[in-house]
Amino acid sequence: MIASIGRRPIAQQLIFATIAALIGVFATLALVVQYKADSAAVAVAERNLEHEAKLMAGMLDSIFGAVKIRGEEESLFFSKFIGARPELGSGMVKIGNEVLNGNARHLKAFRDLTGDDTAFLVIHDKKLYRLATLLKDKDGKTMNGVQIPDNDPVAKAILAGQDYQGLAIRGGKYNFSTVKLLKGADGKAWGAYSVRISLENDLKRIREQFGSQVAGKTGYVFIVRPTDEKAIGEFVLHPKLQGMMVGETDAPAVAKAAIAELLVRKNGLVRYGMYDASGAVREKIVYGATSAAWGWTVATGSWSDEYLEESHRLRNIVMIVSAVAAIVLALLIF
Repeated sequence: MIASIGRRPIAQQLIFATIAALIGVFATLALVVQYKADSAAVAVAERNLEHEAKLMAGMLDSIFGAVKIRGEEESLFFSKFIGARPELGSGMVKIGNEVLNGNARHLKAFRDLTGDDTAFLVIHDKKLYRLATLLKDKDGKTMNGVQIPDNDPVAKAILAGQDYQGLAIRGGKYNFSTVKLLKGADGKAWGAYSVRISLENDLKRIREQFGSQVAGKTGYVFIVRPTDEKAIGEFVLHPKLQGMMVGETDAPAVAKAAIAELLVRKNGLVRYGMYDASGAVREKIVYGATSAAWGWTVATGSWSDEYLEESHRLRNIVMIVSAVAAIVLALLIF
């Protein structure tokens, strides 16, 4: 073909050379536009995902603040409900003349009224024990007199002479504990009382609000509560894996590794390739931000190509315009 063009008149050869040059210029222009547009689209997507994740982490912090206030209010209500402050004397804890050791009367009455679980705790030989509780072990026996492990956050706080507020998970149920010190006349702490409120409604609101968010076209929001190295964490929110441990799911190893990385980094972006439903390998882009109050990481993201659709449409427009321009210019030259 090149040889046949070479045998044509010089004018026609110049026309063909000009057309080839135009095609090369417009093709290069289309490639440059696509590269620049893709880069800009990815940068915008990353910023948007970061903004959304951090905004949701801030919302989680606000919810935690409201839960803390509710915990304080319920704790105050319980202290008024029992009528007087418990006192320790001769190995017995009493309210007036009523002994509280192993006595669940106040605890049951308060639960019947509010639905909240309460307990009295006592310090003995620098250990923290349950003085009176409604908790039962796996055999159904009440856990009165059972020590709270030293590494438990409640034990750590009380033995250090501090009140405590924080998450408490019992039997897979999310609760929030408010634990207040009980002190003697000498100002030394000898025990505490605990009020545990349910977070069922709070979790429902979080899951409804965040679970309705869509990232890209098919992406979603998920929240992970860190646990241990093997389990990685628990999905507090996930469209399919909610309530499951990350390490125990059938999610691809690369996805588990990405989540583990987010939990370690606290805040940041991860990219990883994995198979989609059709069996094709595609890249995912996910940004995670951690709620300082809960310690949970909320993440959002989707397939990278879903954020490039606009730039690809722009590329196609440029290619069509370039092709039309090349044809028009070729006709004019011819």
